Parts: sequence; C-alpha cells; structure tokens
Amino acid sequence: MDKEGIMSEAAIDELLAVANKELFAPESASANSEIDQLSASEENVSQGIPPTQKISFLTQLLQESQIKRKLAAVLLLLCVCILTGGYVGYQKALQTIEAPLPLDKIIQQGITFEGKNLITYAGRGDKPIVLAFLDAGMDINTTRNTDGWTALTAASFYKKPEMVKLLLEKQALVDIQDRSGRTPLLYAAAMGTEEITTLLLEAGANPNTQDKNGRTALMEAYSKQEAKIAEILKSAGADPTLSTIVRKEDIPDAPASQAKKVPQIASSTIPDEVRMTVGKAGLIPIGMPLEEVKKLYPALTMNEMYIDGSKKILANIFLENNSDPSLVLELSRGKSQLVSIINIYDSRFTTDKSITLHSTVGDIRNQYSVSEIRVIDHSLYLLVKSTKMLFELDINDPMIPISWTESGSPDSIPSDTKIKRVIMY
Repeated sequence: MDKEGIMSEAAIDELLAVANKELFAPESASANSEIDQLSASEENVSQGIPPTQKISFLTQLLQESQIKRKLAAVLLLLCVCILTGGYVGYQKALQTIEAPLPLDKIIQQGITFEGKNLITYAGRGDKPIVLAFLDAGMDINTTRNTDGWTALTAASFYKKPEMVKLLLEKQALVDIQDRSGRTPLLYAAAMGTEEITTLLLEAGANPNTQDKNGRTALMEAYSKQEAKIAEILKSAGADPTLSTIVRKEDIPDAPASQAKKVPQIASSTIPDEVRMTVGKAGLIPIGMPLEEVKKLYPALTMNEMYIDGSKKILANIFLENNSDPSLVLELSRGKSQLVSIINIYDSRFTTDKSITLHSTVGDIRNQYSVSEIRVIDHSLYLLVKSTKMLFELDINDPMIPISWTESGSPDSIPSDTKIKRVIMY
C-alpha cells in the first residue's frame, strides 16, 4: 500500500489469487472458469484498469457468487422438504386406504373366524392373530367344544406368559373351568411356570379351586415336585389340607350294565387320615415337602436303603396301635425332599370304593377298570391308571405263574388273589 492509502497492483493480484483459492474452490466448473478467465485476462488489462475498479469488480463478483450459493441452497432445501412431505403423506394415505380390517387380516391368512382358532393361536402365543380376533368381536372367553378350553387356558398350558398378560388385560375370566374342571391356574402349576402362576394369582385366581377329581393347583405342584410354585400358592392362600372329591368314575371299557352295579360310597364316611384318593394317602399328597410331613407326623423315622443299586431316602410313618410302618414315603433328592412315592401297608387305608389291603383282584375289577399287569422286582402288580395306584399281589408261590403274564391281560389273574401293598406314584 502506497502513502496515499491505495493498494498496489501487486497486492490486488495477490488478493485475487487468495479469493480464487479460498472462496471459489467448491463452486461449479462454470464459476471456476470465470475466475480462471479473470485471472488469465488480468495481465492483459492490468495496464489499463485502475486498481480501484479491480477492487470494485472483485467485490461485486464475490457478492453475486455468495447470493447465488445461498439461493441455490434455499431452493435445494425447499425441494427436499416438499418431496419428503409428499412421500410421507403418500405413504400414510396408502396405508389408510390399503390397511385391511381385523377380520380381513385373519381371512387373508386362511384362518376361519372360529373360537377354536382363537384358542389355538393363543396357545402359540401369536399376539397379532389373537388381537385381530378380539378386535373383530370374538368373545375372549369362548370355549372349545372338545375340551372346554379358553384362550387363557391354552396360553397357561403352553407356557406363554406374554399372551397370558395380554388376555388378562383384556379381562379374560381367570377361574373358568374346562370339561375336567381344571382352571388355567391348575395347568400353570402342573406345567411348572412360576411367572404365569403369579400372574393368575395376582389377577384373582382362586388357589383352592378343585377339578372333577378334587385336585387343586397345590396338589399339581406337589405331584410335579414344583417346590417354588407350591410356596407361591401357599402364600396366596392355598390350603394343603384340602381333600380330593371323588365323583362317579367313567369306565370306558365296562358295559353300562356293569357300571350301574358299582356301589357309590360317600366320601364323608371315610376319615381323611386313612382315605386313599388320586395322588394322596391320608393327609399326605404326592409332592409334599418332608418338612410339612414332619409337622403332621413328628414321630416319623428316617432311613436309607439301596434298591436296584440306587440309594433311596425313606420316611416311615407309624399310626396308632401299629408296630410296623403304616406308610413308607420315598423322597426325592435335593434340598426340598418331596414325596415321590407312597407305599401303603396298613389295611385301615381305603379308597372311596372300599378297596383296602383285605381286598382281592376280583374286588378291584368290580370297582375299577384295570389297565394292565406289571412284573416289578419279582413281584406282580395290577395297574389302575385312573387312580394312579399299583396293587401288589400277595403271591405265595416262589415263582409267578407264567400263564398269568404270557397273555398280558389282567383277566389272567385269579379273582381270589389278595393284595398286600398299594403303591401311589
């Protein structure tokens, strides 16, 4: 810069070079070309153009370039907004037009709008299908004709906690019973699902509801050796002293005339302490923890013995006026020590159909449908699956007659053969 404050031509040339490098590097090819032309022609006109005009020309060029860039950026942003908004609006409109009704969703997948399908998909844990059924107006408590199950029953049986939550939120009946009198809670306890058991209890499920065989959720937990679930049920008010209620038993293999002859004995005539029912001998059900057994029978004794090379832990219970054990309980291993098998040696124990240790094979046939005969540890047993009992036969012969076992039929056993032990499993 000279003394008069005017920039020299060399300074102006240097400023042009910096402007070209810093400001116009990102510009398009045409903008760069203009700068190149300006730079190229500068030498030609530098002799005739005053420095002040060069500065004015440079300033104008910079201003025009900045305006163009800003305008282009604004236009580009505006186009993007318009296109984006239009696309989103189009998609929403398309979804609104094409979205099928809940019933259409079901039909499109080849699923008929029937209650049995709601129950099937609830058992599978398929939320979209179940919600489609419910949104289309299907009764959440509809039952299946074959077994009386509801959606909640199926979800509880097949261990689908998320589906159980959904159905309970939709006000499914929690204590509804199927054809066998079983509730979702009984199935949850039997299947060993702690989360579903808790959900059902929190929704108000009755822990003492009994099925047609008098079974409760607590009995199911005991029989499956689910100690944790048993504790959850007892905390919710489950009564461990409830007795089973045996009703008239269906005997599919027996003719109607024979079924009519079966005497029905009222359960109230048999004291609970000596009553044998499904999975329960007296006050002790299969699956009861040893600690609870001790509360009922503090004088019980414990011993261990090896059976077929396996160590068994046994609890012996002596009833009054009996020097030999009335009951011998086989316990499961582990901390909980649950009752897994009950052996009955006392003739005071009786079923609701008067079967005791004084009964014969003929008595059993008259009262129950005998499922099969089994040979276990050189002893012969009659199996009655409906009661979950094995009746050991009192055979004095050193060897079991082959003719009794060759046919595989329970009818091959002489009717006057006595019983010497009952085993519950």
